[in-house]
Amino acid sequence: GNGTWVTVGDNGSIYTSDESSCTFITSRTTVDFNELYYGNSTFVALGDNGTILSSTDGITWTKRISGTTDRLYSGIYRNSNFVAVGVNGTLLTASDATSSSTWTSNRTYTQDAYSTSSVNTHFYGIAYGNSIWVIIGQSGNIYTTSCLLYTSDAADEGLGVDLGGRR
Repeated sequence: GNGTWVTVGDNGSIYTSDESSCTFITSRTTVDFNELYYGNSTFVALGDNGTILSSTDGITWTKRISGTTDRLYSGIYRNSNFVAVGVNGTLLTASDATSSSTWTSNRTYTQDAYSTSSVNTHFYGIAYGNSIWVIIGQSGNIYTTSCLLYTSDAADEGLGVDLGGRR
């Protein structure tokens, strides 16, 4: 963002580059980071133990209150919201990732269109397009805002991912 390149990794490592040099940044944490994304002029790093750090310049990082100790795997900024997903069906949102406000848990996605029970699976990725939120879950399951869109036949049997699958 803004001509600054940032990458995150294991043991709290954060590196920034302005294309002329690379700098190691002290994050003051030793957790493994799983995701870094950029939106609304803000970098957001997600990691183990519910760790969320944010920065507007890629150099100064501030820990945010996630309200969870679950591992966070993926995030995105869309529709004026920062979103993070992770294990145990964790889905967090925040309208401002730079304030001291707490991220809000939003476990509102359901197993299928006819179910009112919340998802109890791990979420590994999230995307948004054409006014549809999509979450990639455990065993190859794909969730949209209101339903389980795809599951593999093998996942139903506990055997892993089968690319044949069904809708």
